[in-house]
Amino acid sequence: MQNLCKSAKSVDKLFRHERDLKTMASPIRILTAVPICDGHDSAINTVNLEFIRHGIEVIYLGYHRSVGDIVRAAIQEDVRAIGISSYNGGHIEFFAEIVDLLRKKGADDIKVFGGGGGTITHEDAAIMKRKGVDEIFFAGTSLEEMVKFVHQRYGKPRGKRTRAKTLDMELAHKLSEIEEAAGKSKKHQTASSAKAAKAAAAGSKIEHQTSRVVGFTKDHVD
Repeated sequence: MQNLCKSAKSVDKLFRHERDLKTMASPIRILTAVPICDGHDSAINTVNLEFIRHGIEVIYLGYHRSVGDIVRAAIQEDVRAIGISSYNGGHIEFFAEIVDLLRKKGADDIKVFGGGGGTITHEDAAIMKRKGVDEIFFAGTSLEEMVKFVHQRYGKPRGKRTRAKTLDMELAHKLSEIEEAAGKSKKHQTASSAKAAKAAAAGSKIEHQTSRVVGFTKDHVD
């Protein structure tokens, strides 16, 4: 019985998740990458798939990517955040360079987070956060926690944005605005359809309740 209850809860959670995805204005878009001179990609691939499964749009640049590559792509794709998986050391400097370059490019609304298993210590993480990194995930952090963080931290609407400094950034901002508008329109249509369906179902229920059935029969003699 307990297993059946767990299964029912899992199914209900899945349906609620699917419903939420359909009513989102537009998905959270993030960019992920592995730093230069680092070929460890099994962890980031697992995280990417979990993000995608929960409705987060992921642009994965792959491994052995430079700071310039990552920042340029993040600006062109107008992502909400950059996720870095680092296992080869040098993470304090690498993350800090990404944050600094984003600021120089006028794109400091793009945030940075990441992890590195046991490579990044708690002391390192404290330094990285002081340098502008949003969050560092350590070994043992569940995928659910990472997904929850991304939804809560980057799922809110952006505030007023500074004027784009480059054509790449201006184009990216315009495309995001178009996508947001289309997403809101779709969300409104979905909500209207759901409301109409609910009203129709309610009307059908009332009609069913007030219907009367009259039958006639007669005695049957063998």
